Amino acid sequence: MKFNDGPAPPRGETLLETRVASRLELLTPLAVGVTSEAISHGLIDESGRDRLELCLQEAIKNAMVHGNRLDPCKQVTVRLFRDAEGWGVSVRDQGDGFTEASIPDPDDPAFPLRESGRGIHILRHMLEGIAYWAGGREVVLFPGREPPAAPEPAPPPLPHTTGSLDILPRGDILVVRIKRLPMGEETSNQVFRDIQAVLEEALPRVLVVDLCQVPYLSSVAIGRLIGLYKACLRVSTGLRLAGLSPSLADVFRQTRIDTLLPSFSDVEAAAAAP
Repeated sequence: MKFNDGPAPPRGETLLETRVASRLELLTPLAVGVTSEAISHGLIDESGRDRLELCLQEAIKNAMVHGNRLDPCKQVTVRLFRDAEGWGVSVRDQGDGFTEASIPDPDDPAFPLRESGRGIHILRHMLEGIAYWAGGREVVLFPGREPPAAPEPAPPPLPHTTGSLDILPRGDILVVRIKRLPMGEETSNQVFRDIQAVLEEALPRVLVVDLCQVPYLSSVAIGRLIGLYKACLRVSTGLRLAGLSPSLADVFRQTRIDTLLPSFSDVEAAAAAP
């Protein structure tokens, strides 16, 4: 990750350039639209959709919230480009910028308990390259190639299903599998509200959250997971994770979440742990 004071140099052929007001309801449609444009130009295929959408969500939200302070009179400009070296996406806001020193430090002992502040760390992990220009007001993302992943058979369904969740009580252990995690912030939040409602109703000794069908989590979703951890503490329930993808496990290690939440290869191992 590089920080540069000057403006980003003009680069490559513009495939798409658009500007939107700093309104969160425009965030997801913009990320989806830019991703679809990248697919239409053959920059990625459908297998890379989720990863690019997540990265764009993080970058655009940072520009709207931290850059423009959600001032609807200020715009976020997104440009998809291609040149001889590859392709990328630039996201520019009209805010005051920031410095590398202002980024929350994962080595801070208080960092794992934060429910926000992980967006840049997720981008650093998920992207082949990332560079900040204009004092932090413009970020250029270089997604690179989707890392290969061995196909895994879908796990069998659990006995009870609620929206985006499968639920399996096992005595004093409750297993909740997230079947899908919608990209929008509010719909993503609803999934974790549903888990917390199940937790408060069942009050298990241990809650196992199975993430085997969720390859990536946004910074918002990770914040909600930390909120779920705190809710478990309040009712004396142990929280365990199962089925983390290699990419998600790396993010958790880099942001020190693994120091709070034990993770296991699968549900059986999580349920069997003392």
